[in-house]
Amino acid sequence: MKKIEHNLKEVIDFTIIFLYPIIICVSCSNECNTLETQLKLNCAYETECQMNLEGVFNFYWDSLIIVSGPRFPQEVKKIIGINDNSELIPDNSRAYYFLKNSTVAKVLSNNCLDVDFVQASNGRGYVKYSINSQIVYKKTLVSGRDYISVIDRVKVRKSQ
Repeated sequence: MKKIEHNLKEVIDFTIIFLYPIIICVSCSNECNTLETQLKLNCAYETECQMNLEGVFNFYWDSLIIVSGPRFPQEVKKIIGINDNSELIPDNSRAYYFLKNSTVAKVLSNNCLDVDFVQASNGRGYVKYSINSQIVYKKTLVSGRDYISVIDRVKVRKSQ
């Protein structure tokens, strides 16, 4: 009986010492998508920059809705206006809903902590763009890391 208790204690110790920190690190990863990476690369520090959304992604879409978590599927359906099979968007994550002709063409999810859409969303927790929009943003250095604050969006005339 003592041997079983000793083995159980070793398993618990191993889990606490080795596995728990790994699980925490994985859940705190900072994965950025193509748009967020481009925002970081294409702007000098402490300047207001603009980026045209057309051509950033290599698939067809006409509008983009970026939803910040936490959000339940019912909330997402109301925001995007489409009854898709939305999943829970966890806290510190966001989902990118790319729409084409009022249907969901693609969904990207991530937890890029270096890009902030709060100001652009006016506190709603989501922001909508058309493919012919530009994102207005500012890049700063925070604790040795690039930090992007998306300020606004500007609609650009379609090229003829």
